[in-house]
Amino acid sequence: EEILSVVVSEYIYVDGETTYDLYCMNFDLTTGTLLNNTDIIEVSDKLVEAFVNQSIYQNGHTYSVSDYSNEEIADFMSNEDSLILFYTPVGLEIGYNHPDGWITATIKDYQCFLKKL
Repeated sequence: EEILSVVVSEYIYVDGETTYDLYCMNFDLTTGTLLNNTDIIEVSDKLVEAFVNQSIYQNGHTYSVSDYSNEEIADFMSNEDSLILFYTPVGLEIGYNHPDGWITATIKDYQCFLKKL
């Protein structure tokens, strides 16, 4: 209720190639400022493990997770351009854009992953 999340789905088709990306903007409604997504969560081994487990539960086994090591997933989540992060009524949707698309999973108990401001 203190943060407004705006998510834009982008599909680009050029010379027979299609790219898919999600871009997320999170606004602090108290100050009106745009928050950097990488300033909201602390990327850790625990977060990556929670994401992978939830993604398998929510999305099934998918190459968007299985083709990448936990270190690569952490790198995606640490990069402002690839990190997907937005608030939903159920929890925090976390994921990443990767070369072949994007993947997200809903983390219900996300407070332990938030950076201390």
